[in-house]
Amino acid sequence: MFIAIDGLDGSGKSTAAANLASLLRSSGCDVVVVEHPGDTVFGRMCRRLLLKSGKAAVVFSAAFLLCDMMSTGFKARRGGRDVVAVRYTLSILYLPDSVSGFVHRVVESVLPAPDLSVLIDVDPCVALERVEARGEAEEVYENPEDMERVRSKMLSVPGILVVDGSGTPESVTRGIMDAAFPGS
Repeated sequence: MFIAIDGLDGSGKSTAAANLASLLRSSGCDVVVVEHPGDTVFGRMCRRLLLKSGKAAVVFSAAFLLCDMMSTGFKARRGGRDVVAVRYTLSILYLPDSVSGFVHRVVESVLPAPDLSVLIDVDPCVALERVEARGEAEEVYENPEDMERVRSKMLSVPGILVVDGSGTPESVTRGIMDAAFPGS
């Protein structure tokens, strides 16, 4: 099983993935949570570039993110484990509008398709409050305008399960579980 969890920074993706993996493990599944950008050389380069501005930083951060997703996702799947990915193809929609749709379609054609794609939807103002509370350096896209633009694009992608991220972490996890395993 492969579940991809996407959403704005601060939407609760990592928390939902950890909770979901815990529930699945308690049911006997062999689950690995893969975060993107991860702790690969590609993931580290992506994270560094997300703290910079300019077209080159944007383009290279997306390229490194794609490489990170390919290296970690394929490795986990080859091992026969169930995978819960934090950030996946919807992350590409952070790119400028002029290229994000095309690049998103290309990325979706290259990466393995998840069994379930989840978008944890949260108002950008709430997401930014959560990001600020973490006390980390602000990434280039962590501003109201970009987050609203990206949220709109994410919500327009067909075939994505949209879960309200404004509730408790437990209610978000329950929304994903109910969709992935009806009657669970």
